[in-house]
Amino acid sequence: TLPIPTPTATVTATTPPLALETPIGLENEFVIHRVIEGESLLLYANWYRTSPEAIQALNPDLSYPIQVDDLVIIPIGITDVTGLPQFEPYEVLEEGISVQELADQIDVSVADLCFYNNIDENQILHSGDWIIVPLQTTNP
Repeated sequence: TLPIPTPTATVTATTPPLALETPIGLENEFVIHRVIEGESLLLYANWYRTSPEAIQALNPDLSYPIQVDDLVIIPIGITDVTGLPQFEPYEVLEEGISVQELADQIDVSVADLCFYNNIDENQILHSGDWIIVPLQTTNP
């Protein structure tokens, strides 16, 4: 008789990683991308099934043409960004800060921060985590 296989444990992340180039969000997903030489908004639009106009609408401080090392928030699979806020990328610099504490520090709604980043208000953030911060302006 053959031995009965023993189940092996698999490690699953309990929270999504908050990193550059990693999808952020649940209902709407976004990527924070650092521009490298030779890239363009059209290239991002093709990669992420969106449009250059949608990318521009979400990034109020985006220079054109885009520059190497710019940080760009790219919607994934979304071309109509009507009703979505503009965003800015934010790197967490403080180790062990709660989402609530960070929201208070940067003066943004904790509910919006949690919603757009698919994180819990009690989640602890770490130095080097990246999030998207919704701004007050909403795309018409």
